[in-house]
Amino acid sequence: MMLVIEDKGNTSFKLTITQDDVVRIKLQSGIDKNTQDEVVEKIKNIAAVLIDDDVNTQTLRGKFKYGAVFMPLYTDSKKFVTKVTL
Repeated sequence: MMLVIEDKGNTSFKLTITQDDVVRIKLQSGIDKNTQDEVVEKIKNIAAVLIDDDVNTQTLRGKFKYGAVFMPLYTDSKKFVTKVTL
């Protein structure tokens, strides 16, 4: 798993997992560094499980605001794949 973390002033956390096991995380702005680090760890663990279970046969995308309980994941064609607990 290759991990790329971007901080570009997004209004929510965003996750992309490609078919090639590249994980991109975009950080939500306005969240303190410690909280961002905790959320990134959770997202990394979720991505690792999805990759291990071969759920990423297509690129998966999800987004959520800090404090959310679930994150839905969709393919690029907006087809719902799964909902993960944060």
